[in-house]
Amino acid sequence: MSTRQKIFLFVFCFISAFGMMTQAAHSAKPVLILLKDPIMPDKTLKGHTDVVNSVSFSPDGKILASASRDGTIILWDLASGNRIKTINGYSYSINFVFFSPDGKRLVSRSDDETSSFWDAATGNRLTRFKEQHSQPVNSVSFSPDGKILASTSNDATITLWDHAAGNIIKTFQGHRDDVNSLSFSPDGKILASGSNDTTIILWDVAAGNIIKTLKGHSDGVRSVSFSPDGKTLASGSVDTTINLWDIRYNVIASADKAVAVDNTGCALDSDGDGVFDCSDICLDTPAGTKVDEAGCPVQIKEKISIDLKVEFASDKADIKKVYFDRLEKVAYFLNSFPDTEAVIEGHTDSVGSEKYNLKLSQRRSDSVKTYLTDKYGIAPSRLKAKGFGESMPLADNNTTEGRQKNRRVIAVISTIVTKSP
Repeated sequence: MSTRQKIFLFVFCFISAFGMMTQAAHSAKPVLILLKDPIMPDKTLKGHTDVVNSVSFSPDGKILASASRDGTIILWDLASGNRIKTINGYSYSINFVFFSPDGKRLVSRSDDETSSFWDAATGNRLTRFKEQHSQPVNSVSFSPDGKILASTSNDATITLWDHAAGNIIKTFQGHRDDVNSLSFSPDGKILASGSNDTTIILWDVAAGNIIKTLKGHSDGVRSVSFSPDGKTLASGSVDTTINLWDIRYNVIASADKAVAVDNTGCALDSDGDGVFDCSDICLDTPAGTKVDEAGCPVQIKEKISIDLKVEFASDKADIKKVYFDRLEKVAYFLNSFPDTEAVIEGHTDSVGSEKYNLKLSQRRSDSVKTYLTDKYGIAPSRLKAKGFGESMPLADNNTTEGRQKNRRVIAVISTIVTKSP
């Protein structure tokens, strides 16, 4: 075969192969190539020493805030995975942490029933305030302009805060059960709340009034969220469904009979309790019954609590008989209200090393927990024993009386009961 023939054959084979590859590229099905195992995380951030309860991205997506049961908040650089700073300031578990809409502030909530605002750049605490809710906070939400923080709780109320000053603006009451989720409309004028009472309430933020009560779920509402244009509200429920609500035109209508409505399309007051039917959860209230904003009989929620305090001999974790009656009363309270939980705190005086005292305080708190669980059948999961060593003295450790007061186990156990007026 001549050189010219060899060249011609090579070119012909090359063109044929290229044509076959082109045809295959057009006719074959698309292939998804996984460049890495999708089950494996991109990064693992390690820094907390206990359960991580909450994480939150900064608005620009560059920083992640994490809150833990170890009482700290950590800010992470997402590009490098390095810790930027650790924010200390709590002796209790931190339940959640969120960035403000501008990313300049953080809000956190702790088991000590306080909430704090932090400067995200410096990690300094700006304000700290005692919650006005009588039950643990379930959810918080910033208004779009970042000026208002809304919080909600198992006490069925919603509180609006001026987060710059830490002051309460107003409290909304209308739900009959735990409120699980909040969402501001994009213009900040409407606040939606979803509750275990199966309803969603739309609130006028400025006036504090109920605009409308939405009913469509057969079980508790766990989440609500406005669409970016504010025209649609999505709600997710324990009943496994998601409802989409047209906020502009969601009014009561009846195909069976004519219903008198006001100028917004809301049905009038059929049971004469002063609450429009579209906002009335209890439509058949007997005449003369005092009702709340949701048209239901007023119920008074009262917080009741019992204090636990046991003092110990020096370098001992044995419970003295003098405290047995008090522990019996505490056990009776816990058995009477089976949903209550408690953190049992152990403390010491300053005699001995800090390391030894920390272990001694844990032995004391464990001793009380074991006594309540073994003798009175309290479920161990309801009691958390935690030792604080000598770090939180009540009195002067330079005196005999002061050291005795500091050798202690304490707890405050609370619950909410509902009573008729």
